Amino acid sequence: MSDEPQKVERRGDRFAERVETRIWLEQAAPDNPYNATEAFCHGYALQDVLKNCSYWEYIYLLLTGNRCSPAQHALLEKLGIALANPGPRHPATRAVIAAAVSKTDPVNVLPLGLNVLAGAHLGAAEVGAGMQFLRRHLKRDPIDEARQRIAELETATSGDSHPAPGFGTRFGGTDHLSGALATTLLLEPGAGNALAWAGHFAQELERQGHGGWLMPGLAAAAYLDLGLHPKAGPGLFQWMSAPGLLAHAAEMSNKPLTALPFIDDSRYFIDED
Repeated sequence: MSDEPQKVERRGDRFAERVETRIWLEQAAPDNPYNATEAFCHGYALQDVLKNCSYWEYIYLLLTGNRCSPAQHALLEKLGIALANPGPRHPATRAVIAAAVSKTDPVNVLPLGLNVLAGAHLGAAEVGAGMQFLRRHLKRDPIDEARQRIAELETATSGDSHPAPGFGTRFGGTDHLSGALATTLLLEPGAGNALAWAGHFAQELERQGHGGWLMPGLAAAAYLDLGLHPKAGPGLFQWMSAPGLLAHAAEMSNKPLTALPFIDDSRYFIDED
C-alpha cells in the first residue's frame, strides 16, 4: 500500500444559498421574519383553502399543485377509506399492537409501524414497484401479460405466488377483500386506464389460481389514475394507512402483555438433520 497522500479533487458544485419550494409561500411577520402572517399552497391562500376546500381536495393540491376534479376527489377519498386500516393480519399492525402492550413510548409506536409498512411485502416499497410495473406495461394486453408472468414463475411447493408487484396470493390464497375493494373503486368515475388494466390482469391471475389483487397493487393503480408519480406513492401509502395503526395501538395501549397470545414450548419445533 502506498504511503503517498491521495489527491483530493474539488467537484466545484455550487450549493443553493437557501432551500426553495414551489409548494409553499409564507409572508413574514413585520416584527419577526421567522414567523409568518399568511401561508399560500401553490398560490392559494391557506385561509381560503380552509374555508372552501375539503381535506382531500387540499391533499391533492398539496401533492400535485392542481385542483382535483369531482371524480378525482371521490376516488381519492374512497381510496383513503380503503387503505386507512391494514387490519390485524398485517405485520405493521401486529408490530404496533406488540409495541403498545409493551408500554413503548407513544411517540415511537407509529414510526415503528410505518417502518414495518415500508417493506416490499404488502408494504410501501411494493406500491412503488407496482406503479413502475403498471407504467411499463399499460400498453400491453393485460391477459397476455398475466399469462406470461405465470409461465415465468418458478415452481414452488410452498409460499405465495407473486407474479408482479402488488398482485398475487396472500397466505396461499386469493385476497378477497382487496378484490372487493378494487371492484368498488373500478365503478368510480375517476377510475382510469391503470385501474382497468390492473383489473383484467388480476382477474386472469385469479382464474389461473395465482391470487389477484393485493392492497399495494390497488393503491398503485389508483395513484397512477390520480396522476401521482411513483416516488410519491410509497410515502402516501404509509400515510394513508396510519389511522388504522394508531387506532389499534390506542386500543391495546392500556392492556397487559397477557392480552397477546403466548406460544408455549409445545408449539416450537427443532429440525434435526
